[in-house]
Amino acid sequence: MFGLHAMRRALRLACSASLAALLLALATGVSQGATPSNPATDPFYTYPASLIHIAPGTVLKERAAKLTVLGGVQTPLQTEQLLFRTTDESGAAALGVTTVVHPLTTVLDPRIISWEIPYDTFGSQCDPSYVLAGGGATVTSGAETYYESCAYESEFQGTIADAFLAEGVTVIITDYEETTDEYNAGQLEGYATLDGVRAAESYLELAQRSTRVGVLGYSGGATAAEWAAELAPNYAPDIDLVGTAAGGVMVDPAHNLNYINGNGTGLASVMPAFFLLAQRAFGIDLAPYLSPLGAKVVTADEQEDLNNFAGNFTSYQQLLTPQYAIVGSIPGFTAMFNTLIMGSDGTPHTPMFLANGEGTKNNDYDGDDVMITADVEALAHRYCGDGVPVEFQEYRGIDHGDSDDLFMPEAALYLTALLAGLPAPSNCASIPAGDSIAPANSGASGQSR
Repeated sequence: MFGLHAMRRALRLACSASLAALLLALATGVSQGATPSNPATDPFYTYPASLIHIAPGTVLKERAAKLTVLGGVQTPLQTEQLLFRTTDESGAAALGVTTVVHPLTTVLDPRIISWEIPYDTFGSQCDPSYVLAGGGATVTSGAETYYESCAYESEFQGTIADAFLAEGVTVIITDYEETTDEYNAGQLEGYATLDGVRAAESYLELAQRSTRVGVLGYSGGATAAEWAAELAPNYAPDIDLVGTAAGGVMVDPAHNLNYINGNGTGLASVMPAFFLLAQRAFGIDLAPYLSPLGAKVVTADEQEDLNNFAGNFTSYQQLLTPQYAIVGSIPGFTAMFNTLIMGSDGTPHTPMFLANGEGTKNNDYDGDDVMITADVEALAHRYCGDGVPVEFQEYRGIDHGDSDDLFMPEAALYLTALLAGLPAPSNCASIPAGDSIAPANSGASGQSR
C-alpha cells in the first residue's frame, strides 16, 4: 500500500520546486488594493428573487476579485467570487459564496481542491471571501501577519494552497458558514462546501463527474470537510470527490462541550458558541434558560469570532439558570447534539484522512485541548468497518494549534496523491475503536462521564 511516508518522498521535490515558482510569481507585479465592503453591507451577498426552484450549486452572481496577502498586498493570481444557491441546516434554500483561485498553469486534467479555512465566527468580518480580498484589520507578530479578529493567517502564500496552485490545481475557498454565519452547523457547512464545488465547476465549465476534487479542512474547516464527505453520496453524487482530509475534528459536539467545561483545557471561553449555534442554526430560543451572565455573554458574542469571545466564566453552568444546569435539559439541545454527531447522516464513498492531537486531559476526556482524540478514532473505526479506506494519525503530546502544523503538510501530500490517481493509504487495521459516539438520551447531553 502506498503510505504517507512514501508519498512524502515521492512528492517532496516536486512540491518544493512548485512552491518556489509560485513565490516568484507572487513577488512580482503586486500592488496595494482597495478595501472591499463588509459582506453585511455588500449587495453581492444578497439575491432578491426566490431560491426555491433554483438547483443547489447554481451560480447566481459572479465578479472578479483580487487575492491579497500580508494584509492588503494583491497577488497576480486570477481570482473570482461566486454567489451560489445552497441549503441551510433545516433543508431550506440558502446563499453561499466561494472564492475561485486559478492555478499558475493550464493543465489537460483539471482538478480542484476545496480548502475549508477555519474562520470560526458568528459575524461576517471573518468571511474568507471578504478577508482574502483584502478586508479586515491585521496585526503583525514577528514574521507572521494575522487578521486581528479572525482565526486564521492572512499569509495565503504561506499555506499548502501554494503547492496545489503551482501544480495546476484550482483552489476554491468557500464561506461554508453561508451568508448567515452559522458556525459549526455540520450539515449546513457540508452542503455549502459541496455546492461551492458545483458552482466552481459550472463557472469553469468543467465536467462534474470527471473533474477530480479533494476537500481539505482543519479545526472549524474540518467540520465542513467531514460533513461534505459524509453528505456527498446522497446530496452531491455528481461530484467526483476522490478524498477528504480533516484534522482537529469535532465529532460529537456534546462531548466537546463537556471536555472544555471547567476550563481544564484553557478553552472554556468558546462555550457560548454552542448556545449561539442552537439559536442561529436550530432556532432554539435561549432566553428562558440563560442566567443574567449568560444573557450578557451570548449577546456580546453573537457577532464575534471565537478569538474575541468574552471568556469571564469557567463553566457553562454559569451561563444557565440553576434548573438547567445540564444543558441537555434545554428542549431541543439533545436533538441538536445528536443531529451533529459525525457519521450520523451517511457514510463517505471516498477515502478519508483523519487526524487529531492528544495529551490534554479534562473531565475524563483526552484530546488536543478542544477536540477529543478517542471520538476521532471512533469515527475512523466506524468508517473502516463500512469499507472506507481511512488513514488516521494521532499527534501525541501536541495541542490543537500545533497539530495544524503537522496535519496540513501531510494532508497536502495525501490529497495530491489521490488527485494524481494513486491508491489511498489506509491503516484501518491499527485504528482503535475509540469512545462511543452513539446518540445521547434526552436530557443527558453535557453531563460528565
